[in-house]
Amino acid sequence: CLLSSFWLIYKGIIGLGVGSFIFFLILPFLGLPILDILITFIFVIYLGSNGNKIVTNSLIQKGYKFVINVNADSAEGAKAQFVVSQSKDK
Repeated sequence: CLLSSFWLIYKGIIGLGVGSFIFFLILPFLGLPILDILITFIFVIYLGSNGNKIVTNSLIQKGYKFVINVNADSAEGAKAQFVVSQSKDK
């Protein structure tokens, strides 16, 4: 689950990333392997199902404005879709 912590830090969600990193470093030393596995499993499932929503909310809190949701294979494709959507609005 340390990889999930690094993913959060990479995405700019520093507080949750560092907090989860420290938590998952300490968790194995509690001596409860079943609890360790269960908490790790729940955290990974939570991030897997809500990760994009967490990143979106983090960006909005930082002042970014949500304009459009695009589905593209690359950053260039996403930019192209955005430009097309903006030209249709005018």
